Amino acid sequence: MKPQNSFCILVLCLLLAACGTAQPAPMPTEIAQVQVTDTPVLPTATATTLLVTNTATPTATIVSPTETATPLPTSTITPVPTTLPTSLPIGHIYFMWDSKPLPQSELSMDEPVQNLYVAKLDLATDEWLIEPVLTELVGWPYIQLSPDKTKFLLTILEDRNNDGQVSVDGYNRGFDGINVYTYTLDDQVFTPITSSFPVIFNPFWRSDNRTIVFGQSTKEISFLNTETGVVEIIRTYPEQTRWIDLSPDSQFIALNFDSIQISFLDLQTKNDITITNEIGGIGVDRAWSSDGAWLFLGQPFTNRYMLVDVSTFETYTLSPANSILNPVWSPNNQQMSFVQEVSDGTQLMLLDPISLTTQQLLNTSGRIHYTLWSPNGQYIAVVIADDEKFSLVVFDVITGMGHELWQSSDSKRFYIPSWSPDNQWLLFFDGQGWSPGKGDHAGLYAIHRDGGVAKLILDTSGTYDPYGFYWLPETETR
Repeated sequence: MKPQNSFCILVLCLLLAACGTAQPAPMPTEIAQVQVTDTPVLPTATATTLLVTNTATPTATIVSPTETATPLPTSTITPVPTTLPTSLPIGHIYFMWDSKPLPQSELSMDEPVQNLYVAKLDLATDEWLIEPVLTELVGWPYIQLSPDKTKFLLTILEDRNNDGQVSVDGYNRGFDGINVYTYTLDDQVFTPITSSFPVIFNPFWRSDNRTIVFGQSTKEISFLNTETGVVEIIRTYPEQTRWIDLSPDSQFIALNFDSIQISFLDLQTKNDITITNEIGGIGVDRAWSSDGAWLFLGQPFTNRYMLVDVSTFETYTLSPANSILNPVWSPNNQQMSFVQEVSDGTQLMLLDPISLTTQQLLNTSGRIHYTLWSPNGQYIAVVIADDEKFSLVVFDVITGMGHELWQSSDSKRFYIPSWSPDNQWLLFFDGQGWSPGKGDHAGLYAIHRDGGVAKLILDTSGTYDPYGFYWLPETETR
């Protein structure tokens, strides 16, 4: 475990067992054949009332809220602006990447070895400076930034049976295991936290910036103190959890059980609160609002969706006309965006949690693949695919106006991992093969939200795709 030029670190391949919010950077979904479409057009946005059942009320009935949302103005997606942006990308971009060329033959398998890199634009030369800060991390390390943005949590694959070898296959066979490390950004110190190989999947930082919560795919919910290395089991259940999700304010853990139940564990009292017995098990999406006031739950294959008011534990069963996919809360918690698949394409919708009304922001005959809110909650970046091209579009949710930043007919892997902290720039990845490898052209780019020339940050052609992106302001990297 070392900074650059010290000895090797070995890192675990963590399989994410649940979809939804977090981490590492999303891998692009392969594109099925979809209907060819012209540039999408914004329809007149109208407020639509969802059918809602308040399940906390014994005599619950279908209710229609009296409050309606303000319609968005009619507009169309405008072409890419020809003027160049006046601002430059600021801050530091951290990411994981295996830089070695992939084997030319599928029969040759090299162990993935990641480095943690940081990229920064040199304002004098207008060139991106990219430096490794941690090197030789075997496998696919899980990485998560602390809430105060001062340190990373990483899981490190190490030699458990003392045979002198560490590999992903060795982990899968029980020969190797993971330990937890932290890397602090101010003094660049890489510190081991555990040495006992705890079973950890998708851990979460608590808001105190020193405690880790874990317990996915186990029967135990545990705390790990990153200052002492002590693991404390705080709750044991008769069955394994399918996933757990810590509220952003660290007050509750949402738990999903295969027995078709979603519960909250109150971290103050250590008591359980049953939220619903209507959703649970496989295929459950969830999304916390960033203030921890709301939790969205959805199970598309059973067509069940609900909104949980965390202050009262009341649940509101949503009855949309179509499935709710890719739910993402705005950073200001005023609305939740989601995607609906309809007979002639997909729609981007906004849900107001107070009035329980929706607004249609986009209707396209293409497929909406990714949505990403800007840090200030004013803009949504959207990736749209049809059988001819990928398009990157940015919407201003206040005006309803959208414009296209980027379009490529050669792309096969395209995603948007991050906004810049000043809401000005977008980070996007573009790969022209269905998977990385021989003959693939791929790279990481930054483009201004108003359009202009995309700046190539890193050419990743012929290598594994980078992941685990964090774009931090100058003051948070020192």
